[in-house]
Order: sequence, then C-alpha cells, then structure tokens
Amino acid sequence: MDENPYGLRERFEAMTGDASPSPGLHARIIAAAAARRRSRRYGILAGAVALLVAAVLLPSLAPRTEPDEIAAVRTPTEPPGLIAPDAPKELHAFLRPDPPARIPVRTRDGRYFRADSLGEMGAVLGGTGFDADPYRATDDRLWLATPSDPVPAVAAATAPQSWARAAGSELHAWAEPRGGAYDYQLMCVQSGSTPRQVGTTGVTKGWPHPIRISGDVLVWTDETDVVRTATGCAGEPREVRRSGRAVAFSHPYAYVADGRRLLRVDVRGGGAESTVAELPDGSVEDRPVIFAAAGDTVTWVAGRVLTVLAGRERRQVSLDSALAAQATDLTVGGRLVVLAARPAETDPSHYAALVYDLRTGDTVRLAAEAYAADGWLLWRERDAYSLARVAG
Repeated sequence: MDENPYGLRERFEAMTGDASPSPGLHARIIAAAAARRRSRRYGILAGAVALLVAAVLLPSLAPRTEPDEIAAVRTPTEPPGLIAPDAPKELHAFLRPDPPARIPVRTRDGRYFRADSLGEMGAVLGGTGFDADPYRATDDRLWLATPSDPVPAVAAATAPQSWARAAGSELHAWAEPRGGAYDYQLMCVQSGSTPRQVGTTGVTKGWPHPIRISGDVLVWTDETDVVRTATGCAGEPREVRRSGRAVAFSHPYAYVADGRRLLRVDVRGGGAESTVAELPDGSVEDRPVIFAAAGDTVTWVAGRVLTVLAGRERRQVSLDSALAAQATDLTVGGRLVVLAARPAETDPSHYAALVYDLRTGDTVRLAAEAYAADGWLLWRERDAYSLARVAG
C-alpha cells in the first residue's frame, strides 16, 4: 500500500484547524503513488537485464585454462584494443587485432602439411606426407600457403629438401638433387613461373638453412664453400666471399661465419666487410650456431644463450637447457625474435618455441613451433597453423 489512509483527518485538523483537504490534494497523492510504483518496476527490470548480461558475458571473459597448449615464461602487458581474437592470450600484446589466417595441417587431398619457412610477405613453404621422422617428407613436392589462400597447394612438382627451403616475398628457393658433380642444386621459382636452377656449383650440405632470401635477392654457400648471391631466379650468381658460410641475410648485408668470427659483408659489390662478433670456441664447426637477421638486427644462439645485436645494442637471453639443446630454427622479424625447437623423431605435440619482443624485452614460451618474418608471426595450434600480423 502506497499511503496509510488512517489518521489523515486528525493531522489536517492539527495543522490547519480544518479537516477539509486543500483543492487538488487527491490528484497529487495519486500521481505521486503512481510515480513510485513506476520507479520500483524500472528498478526490477534493470536488475533483471543486468543479471542476463552478466550470464551471457562472464563465461567468455573467464581466463582460458589450457596449460598443455601454451605456457608463458613472462607474460607481457596487453595494450587495450590490440587483440587478435583467435590467438593465445600470451601473444595478444604482440599482435594486431585482425583475426589470424588459419593454415590447415592437412591439404585438400588429405596429406599432412608441415611448415618449413616463413617469408617477408607471409608466404609459408613446407612439405607433406611425413612419416615417423618429421624431417623426412614422403611427398616429393613443394607446398605453399599464403595469407590470401591459406590452404596449402603445390608450388613446384619437384624434390625439395626440407633442410634447405627458403620463402621470400615474390620468390622461393630450395635445394634439389639433380645429379652431376654436386649433390644438390639451388632451385628458384617466382609467382606464375617455372622453377629454374640458379648457378651450377650446388648448395652446401650439413648446415642449417643454407639458403637465405631478403627482398628479391638470394644468398647461399655453394659446395665449393664460396658465398654467392643472385638477384631474382634469373640472376647470374656472383661471388661474395671465398671462405666461411652465409648464416643470415638482411639486404644488403650477408652475415658470414668464418672460424670464430661473425662477419657482415655487403653483397652489392666491393666486398666491404666488418667483424660483428667473436663466436664461442668450436661453435661453428663442431656444434653449429643458428643465426637470423632482419633490418639492422642479427641474432644467434650458442649454447644456452640467445644473443641479439640490434644496431649498437647487444642483449643476451638465458635459455633453459631443454630448449637450447633441441633448438632447430631461429627467425627474426621487425619486432619479434623466435627460437623454435622441432627435433627429429619427435611428435609435433612436443615442439616448443620462445618468442622475444625486441621492443620490450618480454619473453613468452610456447608449447608449439613458431616463426617470425618482417611483420608476421606463424605458430601451430593442434590441427592448424595460425598466421597473424604483428603490431607495429
């Protein structure tokens, strides 16, 4: 009941000496009571709406509990608005908000696809048909996936070696057995063209990732231990250096490991070079260091230390023994350095990677293989690779 009707007469008499109510009082009382009833109804309705919204949103806002999929060593601060919706939360701070492209690990004809190289424009080269040894492809073809066409398709019906595949922006290269005096020759293909051999002196074996691409320029070490370069698939190979091995490349500089010295050599001609660093004793011949370069950054892993040389600034990151012992791939983009462990005769569910942010120094550990190139990050999650743009 909105008002107590009893005692009103006595109250009017006590206040005015007259029990008669003033004109319009009845209407004012009815209007006030109605207003209070409306207010209560609106309050109840608002509360119900709030409960409904909470019931819908709270499950999606709850933290993901997938410790077997990805684990962070140090989770960086996540800037508001920079979230790729389908990416693991540990990577949100690195990525743009665009949803990642999904590259299935099965091709259209049901073959298993495994990524081997990520190019500067987001192209992914790989192979298919892997058996018990994940480094041995039973299918003698080169497969390609791109951000606009993420389902892997045949790029070359050839016999590429998984240890020597390199994805570029407009061209891709690999080593292929073609007979003759040298075991493997350098092959190259550009969009819409037929694969062709580059040079005649082959590609060195027993060295991780012997072919490097930056823009439309190739750098490699041939089987005579000469560092060579060529522009495009049709370019004539030129000699860069007669000793050492090309271990990284960011045009115009090739990084050459010669004994314990890491040299930076200008490939544009003239052979200008400088010493970048002294490498650990025996690290080149006995226990190869892995290297990568992009822009003015060159990075390498020796033992349990990841070294990053960005311009004049030198940083070092300690690695856990398991990751350091099994490391197979090192890549660097405009912002991220990624060290991946993809050991032979190991199930892909046991692969791992370390992502290092050049900007902040934050480090994230992934329970999956991953790669960086220019403004891209590629990583595997169960039945697909995710290819995302990195925030600038």
